[in-house]
Amino acid sequence: MDSFSMKKDEILKEAKKITRLCDAEVSIILLTTHNFYLYTSPTSSMKKIIDQYQSTVGVDLWSSHYEKMQEELGRLKDENTALKREIMQRRGEEVDGMDIKELCNLEEEMLNAAKIIQTRKNLVMRCRIDTYRKKEEAFERRHGRVLDQDGFDSAAAFAGIVHPANPVPVQQLAHLRIDEGKGSCVTTEAMEVEYSD
Repeated sequence: MDSFSMKKDEILKEAKKITRLCDAEVSIILLTTHNFYLYTSPTSSMKKIIDQYQSTVGVDLWSSHYEKMQEELGRLKDENTALKREIMQRRGEEVDGMDIKELCNLEEEMLNAAKIIQTRKNLVMRCRIDTYRKKEEAFERRHGRVLDQDGFDSAAAFAGIVHPANPVPVQQLAHLRIDEGKGSCVTTEAMEVEYSD
């Protein structure tokens, strides 16, 4: 590597000397496995020298690269159009031109997707119910089981559930009483403080 570095410095030194003494436009590209080095005459640019080379020799170095870029662009446009059509078909649009086999395949894909969504929804609901139950159990361990006049379980309300017949959370109601044989006397104010914590 040290030998390469020395040779590279010598080459770049000679290129600068030719540029200065011969009033020539020089461009050098040195490539290694992990790096590359460029040198271009201060009065020119890499593109200008390549364009001048193409004009002098009569070749087009960019045409093949441009053609490949155009092919890639066309492929990406076709892929994008197909994806848009697929999305619209899943929304029930652009289905008039589909034959019976395509419609059956689309229906099967939608049913499978609905099953996956339903499974995920059920899992989320179970997790939420488990969370409410844990909060209710924690409340009962600290305060005992409290019922309101309608027999509504306010422990669940303290876990975040609102009384079904009243938009105001149960802990804000003043008519709470202790369920007989379960828990000790707890005032509404104490429960409001506990809920705010």
